[in-house]
Amino acid sequence: LAGLQALDFHGRGCALFSCDRAHLAGDRAEDLAGGVWVAPRHTTTGWCAIEEARLIHDESLYAARLVRERDGGHALIGFMNTGEDGEFGGRISDPIRLEAGPDGWPRAQNGGRIA
Repeated sequence: LAGLQALDFHGRGCALFSCDRAHLAGDRAEDLAGGVWVAPRHTTTGWCAIEEARLIHDESLYAARLVRERDGGHALIGFMNTGEDGEFGGRISDPIRLEAGPDGWPRAQNGGRIA
């Protein structure tokens, strides 16, 4: 896990973190993708249920952080993991807007992939 960040998303306590495919463990070790994850967080104790984490953006974004946009909405920014040559890109992404999915969990409006 990298860059654990506590957040409140539309009244839901969450923790945002990054974990690429190579570092997934336990039941997640066989997952086909890593990237930016969100997990439920108890707002009083701060405990996170990492085993319930959901992938919200693929590995094209690394070390993402939640930011607030001027209109009060939530967005992700992070390092663009690889450039066109396949090497570490190191550029900062444009904000990627988050929206509530049908179940209230955050998801990336861009489908979780940088084009």
